[in-house]
Amino acid sequence: MDRMSDYEISYLRHFVDQRAVREFPDGFAETMFRNADNHYYDRLTERFVAVKRTHFKGRERDIALVYEIEDDSIVFVTITLLKERQQQNRVLSGRWERHEPESNL
Repeated sequence: MDRMSDYEISYLRHFVDQRAVREFPDGFAETMFRNADNHYYDRLTERFVAVKRTHFKGRERDIALVYEIEDDSIVFVTITLLKERQQQNRVLSGRWERHEPESNL
């Protein structure tokens, strides 16, 4: 568990596994969440997505952090690299709609 502001952060096993497989450093997801370029609500999965364009493994990439909000806690579900135009396509299709979190946690 970690704390960001008044929110507790917890991690699904899938998130922990994917973070290790994709070699994201510890603390990367928390920093990315706080500094995300955009937050979305995914109408298909009914989860939230934070997206950040950042330098990762030698090039600029869009990274998505999927999370859930449960009362005063945030649950990190998974972290993944987005394909070219994947963010744009999901927004244009209506699958992802803009979401403004209450705070940057």
